[in-house]
Amino acid sequence: MGAAMSPDDPIFWLHHCNIDRMWAMWQLDGHAGANWFPVSAVQGHALADSMWPWVGNVQYFVGNQVPMFYFPDFGNVIRTNADMLEHHAQGYAYDTEPVLGVALDRSGSMVGASTDPFNMGAPTTKWELAKLGIENLMADCEAAYAAREAYVIGGVQTFTTSGIGNDVSPVVVAKPYGLIRSGANYPEAYPAADVNTALDATAPGNATPLAAALSETYADVVRPPSNALPPDDVRYLAILTDGKETAQPLLNTLGLNSFSDTYIFGMGFGSGTGWDGVDYATINTIVSKGKTPPPALGLTQVFQGETMGAIDKFYSSTIAHVIGYTPIMDPRFELFPGEEVHVPFWTTSAEDGLFITVLRGNDDLQCWHVALMSPDGGRYHESISSPYFITIRHSGRRDTIFLRRNRAPDSCWIGRWFLHLAYCPPGHTHDQEHDDSHEHRNPDQHVDTMFGGMIMPTTWDLIVPASAPPLAGPVFSQFNVLAAKRVSSRVLPKRTLPTVGGPAVAEPFPPAMPVAVNFYAKTTLRVNLRFDGSARSAGNALGLELSVKDELGRQIADMRAYGRVIGPTKAIARLFSI
Repeated sequence: MGAAMSPDDPIFWLHHCNIDRMWAMWQLDGHAGANWFPVSAVQGHALADSMWPWVGNVQYFVGNQVPMFYFPDFGNVIRTNADMLEHHAQGYAYDTEPVLGVALDRSGSMVGASTDPFNMGAPTTKWELAKLGIENLMADCEAAYAAREAYVIGGVQTFTTSGIGNDVSPVVVAKPYGLIRSGANYPEAYPAADVNTALDATAPGNATPLAAALSETYADVVRPPSNALPPDDVRYLAILTDGKETAQPLLNTLGLNSFSDTYIFGMGFGSGTGWDGVDYATINTIVSKGKTPPPALGLTQVFQGETMGAIDKFYSSTIAHVIGYTPIMDPRFELFPGEEVHVPFWTTSAEDGLFITVLRGNDDLQCWHVALMSPDGGRYHESISSPYFITIRHSGRRDTIFLRRNRAPDSCWIGRWFLHLAYCPPGHTHDQEHDDSHEHRNPDQHVDTMFGGMIMPTTWDLIVPASAPPLAGPVFSQFNVLAAKRVSSRVLPKRTLPTVGGPAVAEPFPPAMPVAVNFYAKTTLRVNLRFDGSARSAGNALGLELSVKDELGRQIADMRAYGRVIGPTKAIARLFSI
């Protein structure tokens, strides 16, 4: 990195660019403003001092301290330290400081009931589930900050109407956005706790102004951070709604790609076509108002569903893309008391990290155990920094895990990992042989493994999990059946209890607890499935082409891919019901 050689040395540029990036993150993390401006009597160190050679027509910079190597003549151009404080003004931004605006439907249709499996069959409202979805999203952003994965600048707004017009308001009063991190003592922070508390004090009602929700969230949250600079910075907006447009202005007043610098993710929340159903054509229209991604990006922007699992998938997929992760798989399981599951996933030299979310059936951490098992046999159930960088955060019913390779050798990184999940309510336990981290367990607790044991998912489980919906019919239809009426994914032994002076009676069957997992990877592998979508009749062959390549040009030595094809896109049976 000598003075004569450094301009030709890529390590020099990588080194200095990364220092600039870390300084920008340091500024963002509460170190911006006058309190952090340099004050010095040394020429060239103070804020208003010009920097050589951008000193105008001054012949000598400071006395005879002219550098002894050649610079071109910059004429009257003057640059000071103050000019370089804001990197956004120089025309660039870092992918570790993404901006995400969130718009949440607070109209009257959100009081509609939803029988959600993660509420164990008890009916709840769509509004309560929507609030839980925001809670999980905020938890993911705070975990990303804790892992130094990304410094997400975001804000949440709700939208409805009032007596005087449309009401698109920030959830946290007088604070439309901020750096999503915990800590009330940091003025730049936008803590999840503040958002959750504020949402608990709100209630849905009135009509749905979709165009206003997009326009005002864009204007209030998406564009303002960093003084709207740089002007071509790609930003993100996530909107959850039933898609029932019932207030002016209408979406057709917004042109295609009106927000050309913003990727929009839309979730249609509900089922059916009634007053609390979903208009999915409208969800597609909402997404089309933003930036159109290139086909090679393979970006999923439209989601639909009617349960907490579907909302969780929407928000986790959104934040995964925002911070540069690609979806891998999304298995769902049912665990009976005392059961555990080892969910396999694979890492290659192309992966730098994994982002994993676990949505549990309840928020009692004493009932659950979550851990990672590495290819070399290591077992990790808490945040560590060697040989990997692992961050595990728990929030309510959600676990968020960031797994980064750090400097781990191939033998520790490449190969098959397991995500270990165990459901252990009082009176049950999983097999201690398979888990040596029980410090939160009561060693005197009564152990009853009648309904316990280990379940190992098959390939089919990972493609179409037992607790997922059938391949036809309403989304998450298995989850929408009351717990007592669901078809069990496994046949378990029944017990009978003896009674005094009478016949034995069957013990009530313990309910299974749902758990949904989402895996995302930061990878240089790019996988694309091309489908010949021409019209076909029953019995015709499908044309599918799977292509896999590595962006760095590395050789792919072995490959296994799993997937499912679900159709048709139109229900033929409806032709006979008209």
